[in-house]
Amino acid sequence: MKWLSRPKAGPATETAIRAAVGDNAVTSKALRWLLKQKRGLRRAGTGGRPDPYVYMVREICATQFALEWECQFQN
Repeated sequence: MKWLSRPKAGPATETAIRAAVGDNAVTSKALRWLLKQKRGLRRAGTGGRPDPYVYMVREICATQFALEWECQFQN
């Protein structure tokens, strides 16, 4: 979550997050756990190659990306 909250952070795919913080199963499990907790992490997209999940911190979506993204979240 800290990586997604950095000043110039924007929405990121799981692939990008894993490349930045650790390419392992723990990273994927942590993302899903944070989504389940509903404490600031959001996800857009349907999943899969054509429309991969894009993760973002709530504040980012609510402010600078709300106009660019439809913000249709799935928890």
